Amino acid sequence: MTTRETRGVLRTAIISLALVAGACSSGAADPDVSHEGQVAYACALAHDVAEGDPDIANWTVVGNEADDVVRQTVAMSSLAGGGAGFVLADRPELSDAGHAYFQGVMQADVAAMEGALADFTAACDGVTGEGDVSQEGQISYACALADHLEQEHGVVESWGSLGEDHGWHESASIAAFLGAANGQLLSAHADLSTAGKDLMDGVSRLDMDLVQSSLDQINQSCEQE
Repeated sequence: MTTRETRGVLRTAIISLALVAGACSSGAADPDVSHEGQVAYACALAHDVAEGDPDIANWTVVGNEADDVVRQTVAMSSLAGGGAGFVLADRPELSDAGHAYFQGVMQADVAAMEGALADFTAACDGVTGEGDVSQEGQISYACALADHLEQEHGVVESWGSLGEDHGWHESASIAAFLGAANGQLLSAHADLSTAGKDLMDGVSRLDMDLVQSSLDQINQSCEQE
């Protein structure tokens, strides 16, 4: 092989390595769990459901055999504040629909769920829904949100009151993604799902110690996912 040919081979190899390195470093972006990102993700979940022309009357709402879409929509509503009485200052209509949907699920009221889901989707008008809405994408989002709580909100005992501090409804959202709001144990993520149930119990009872220990367990389990 001549010197020129050797240089050519080396140049090709270097270019190839650069392309591979670039591909590895440009993987999927981390979920956006900022307040704006949570709204965008909630709307992405809503649009995903609406595109499927949902037949809510035929959904199994509660228990281990519940349809995945129930867990998805409860988490959607909770991201808008529905799971902990929070109202988004810049999108109160989204929060209103989220509250109505969450209550509809808790009461297994199909008519209420249908109306609230339609209102929620309509309130997303003008919001660019973003994020991976697959089932695994939702688990990843819950894990990212739990890490966000630890990094940005600090220990639970430092939070403000229910309905005023984002930490409470974000915690309820994490629990909802893990099946806690509709009594669903996710067999593929059993440890996460169990901790999610404890988290929802803690939020509903305003038990700061239980919320803290549950979030710690979720973050630990997420690291092992």
